[in-house]
Amino acid sequence: MDQIMKVRSLSVQDMDILNRLDIPVLLPKPKRVRVVKWHRPRQGWVKLNTDGSSFGNPGTSGAGGVIRDEDGRLLVAYSIPLGLGTNNFAELKSLLEGVRRCHALGFYRVQIETDSQLVVNWIDKNKCPIWYLEDFWEELQEHLNSLEYTVNHIFREGNAVADFLAKCGAEGLNSDWDDIHMLPSLVRGLLRMDKLGAPLLASLDVGYVSYLRPCNLYGYIDFDAWVFI
Repeated sequence: MDQIMKVRSLSVQDMDILNRLDIPVLLPKPKRVRVVKWHRPRQGWVKLNTDGSSFGNPGTSGAGGVIRDEDGRLLVAYSIPLGLGTNNFAELKSLLEGVRRCHALGFYRVQIETDSQLVVNWIDKNKCPIWYLEDFWEELQEHLNSLEYTVNHIFREGNAVADFLAKCGAEGLNSDWDDIHMLPSLVRGLLRMDKLGAPLLASLDVGYVSYLRPCNLYGYIDFDAWVFI
C-alpha cells in the first residue's frame, strides 16, 4: 500500500468496486446515537425547560427557558442577559429564573428539565459546592420547597427551545413571551416540533444533532473512511 486516501463518503457501488479490487477500507467506529424527543408533562402539571449559555466560560452569558402545559402549549418563555459568567452560573441562574416564574404564575406542580447534569446532581444531593453561587442556590431552594416538582436531565437536542433562548440572552436579548406568535420564528418552529413529538438523534460521542430522517436517500454512507491504495 503506497498511499492512503481519506474520503468523506462512499456509495454502495464504490464499496463493491473496492472490494472486487481487494483494496482495503478502514471504516470509522460507528457513532453511538440515541433518539431524543421532548415529552409533554403529566396531566395537571407544567414542564419547565431551562438552559444557560456562556460564550467563553467565563464570558458573556445568558439564560433561557420555556414553560408549557400538558398539551404542549406555551405558557411563558424567557430570554435574559446575565453579563459575565461561567456555564455553571448561567445554568443555575436560568433554572432560578424559570422557577421564579412558575411561583409567580401559580404553577406549583412542575416537571423540570435541564441539560446540565451537574445542576441535576446538586438538586438531588441538596448541595451546591460552588461558593459564589450560594445566594442563588438558597433562593432556588426556597422556591423549590414551595413546589411539588421533579427534576431530570435531558440531552441538549431535546432542550432545543431553551438552548436557543439562552444563546439569545447571551447575545443581549431580554424578553418574556406568553404569546407564541410574538416569539422569533425559529423558536415557534422548535415549539411546534416538540409539540408533535418529533424525534431527533443525539450523539453520545460528539456534538451532533439531526432530525430523524432517512439517511441513505442517495445510496451514500455518511462517514469518513480511509481507503488504502
